[in-house]
Amino acid sequence: MKNEDIIPESDFRRNSFTFNGSANLGEKLKVSGRAFYLKEKVNNRPGLADDPSNIGNNFIGLANNVDQALFKDYYKDEDGTYVNWGGGQYRLNPYWVINEMENTTRKDRFME
Repeated sequence: MKNEDIIPESDFRRNSFTFNGSANLGEKLKVSGRAFYLKEKVNNRPGLADDPSNIGNNFIGLANNVDQALFKDYYKDEDGTYVNWGGGQYRLNPYWVINEMENTTRKDRFME
């Protein structure tokens, strides 16, 4: 499974494999087994609710006549330090969230 999100730098990839098998080892003996393997990687999963990494929530307080592209190129200064755009501590510049706040999760599971 592969998903490219509408949020830049965000994607989801999952591979899963299942194996089932059985064998008759005689008239009264049957052996069976099952195995499942999952490998998953999610890059920059969007934040939800009032999480500062929720980029939709971060723009909600802007007036509708403000061009959001203004924040794209000026989210950090020359030293790489975050530039406070006036959203407060709970509304970060979405371009900072997308480009500087890594949010990666990985799963590697084997079940039998």
